[in-house]
Amino acid sequence: MKNLKPLLIILFIALSCNSDGNNEENTDCSGFSIEVDTWTNNHNAWVQQNGGTQPITYLWSNGATTGTIGGSASSAGTLDAGTYTVTVTDGKGCTETGSVTIVNELATIENSVGCVTDILGKINVHITDDGESEITERGIYYAIQSGVTENDNQLISDYTGISSTFSITMENLSPTTTYYVRAYVINAGGKSLADEVSFTTNADASPYTIGQWYQGGIIGGLSCDGLHGFIVSAVNIDTQRSWNGANSLYENSTYNGYDDWHLPTYAQLVQMHSNLHLNGLGNFYTGSTVYVNYWSSFTTYDNTVCGDKIGIYYDMDQGVSGEIGICYQLRTRPVRIF
Repeated sequence: MKNLKPLLIILFIALSCNSDGNNEENTDCSGFSIEVDTWTNNHNAWVQQNGGTQPITYLWSNGATTGTIGGSASSAGTLDAGTYTVTVTDGKGCTETGSVTIVNELATIENSVGCVTDILGKINVHITDDGESEITERGIYYAIQSGVTENDNQLISDYTGISSTFSITMENLSPTTTYYVRAYVINAGGKSLADEVSFTTNADASPYTIGQWYQGGIIGGLSCDGLHGFIVSAVNIDTQRSWNGANSLYENSTYNGYDDWHLPTYAQLVQMHSNLHLNGLGNFYTGSTVYVNYWSSFTTYDNTVCGDKIGIYYDMDQGVSGEIGICYQLRTRPVRIF
């Protein structure tokens, strides 16, 4: 019995060594591999392991410990440009390392000239491709010589929406002066500049005003440059008529020396209401019945109503539109373009 304890100690050591040896022989990592890539929006990255023993753990170079890092183009947490490395470890201690490079795309934009007056210039911008990341700034650079750069005059848009279009109005400009403009936007990829466009301001302010008597009627609406618009007959030329009757009347008659009168569009009726009626101009009929409302030029086919068409009318009293069969007799107010 005196020699038993040393023997047991020797056996324990031998068994322990043998156990460690078996673990090393059983750690087979040959079937363990990973794939690392970025989503198509190029703002996040993912890793996927093949094989391996659970649990699987991840450690990215930015400290993240999930299988996917980053976010969508419109969310917080999108990845900045750069290379991201990940180490994946399985339950047996097998490790694999991989990396992916994020390249944030620049946006693509176009710009065009909108309204121009003697002192104003409007630039319309269309973002044709946002580069799959949030637009964080919009604006223009402009100068009075060609070759506009980022060192020239700058206007930053206060638009904060998500629309792919926006406009910037340049104010306090000099008459008869040519301005050169380039729009820009900034996203995660950086700053994108549109091609250069130019415009020349008018020599003088518009000679026309809303409500002014001109060419057979009163001006009911003006284009943004103030040089064109539409004229409304100053009074109701006729009593109530069906849509067909009113349309025929203005196509075949001369009023105040002009023969190009026609029924107004819905948009022109809206302008008549806001520009004229609400300012006490035009002497428009108002009342509670449909018959004091005004026909627009718009109709659409519908064989369930009288006349087989529905016409759109406008209520000058309430400032709203409605629709009714074209055989009903409503008020009319013709317009012409100048």
